[in-house]
Amino acid sequence: MRRQPIAFLCWCVVVLFFSACSKEEEAPQNVVFDLEEEFLLELREALSPTEERGLLLGIKSVQEFDCENYELNSSVNLTNDEFIRVTVTDLIQPDDCVPGQSPALGQAQVGPLSEKEYLLNFSIVHQISNAGQLIVHPDYYRLSFNESVNGVSVAQPTLRRIPQQSVWGYLDYDARDLLVAENLLRDMEELLEFTYATPGNYGYFTLSDSNQVILTSETPTTLTRQTFLLQLRGTVDELQDKVEEVYCPQYRDKIELKIYTSTGAVITCS
Repeated sequence: MRRQPIAFLCWCVVVLFFSACSKEEEAPQNVVFDLEEEFLLELREALSPTEERGLLLGIKSVQEFDCENYELNSSVNLTNDEFIRVTVTDLIQPDDCVPGQSPALGQAQVGPLSEKEYLLNFSIVHQISNAGQLIVHPDYYRLSFNESVNGVSVAQPTLRRIPQQSVWGYLDYDARDLLVAENLLRDMEELLEFTYATPGNYGYFTLSDSNQVILTSETPTTLTRQTFLLQLRGTVDELQDKVEEVYCPQYRDKIELKIYTSTGAVITCS
């Protein structure tokens, strides 16, 4: 992959002299940047088998490119457990282009973080700088920027934290196999039980006010899809064993089951 200066984004703003896409040219120090929103930030927890979780900042360009696999590089610095600096440094042009219109994507991992308020700065190649605050609460993260923000917006400023021992996922089945799906859920009751969670954005899914689980990244299906958010009463290993013992030999021909866990594991047939 070829590393391009971030100016390669060519934001089409006249005052950006460096958008001529040259590695050697630098923006004059007296340029006043007045950008529309050029990057979108998405918050998500970095799940872990331990209780030490970090925060993932998904970074997406508003501009789309002719390949689906452009990438954004970034750096993260945490100073004195008080100040976080996230800098978009490079646009990576792929050596092997996957044709299609798509934004450039990147991800910055911050943390683990203490439960407190941090000062956060998001910058673009040290040319555009945005000051804000990141609140780390036992139940949520909240990211906000000061009023004079340039070149960035936050998709959903509040990210609710996924409770320990939570599992979520889906069942896909033909509507005629509803009773089969119900039988599978009954067979899994030994390890899984209903849990209450606060409605909101959890990164990997959204929980509606009516307790409907809306998955973030799963592809659509023509089958009946039943999503769920449950509490695990055992260990992840016990759940994997249960899936292998019950679902895989008895139900997989008629039902697709996928389970995600608060440890970051994905449970399905091996």
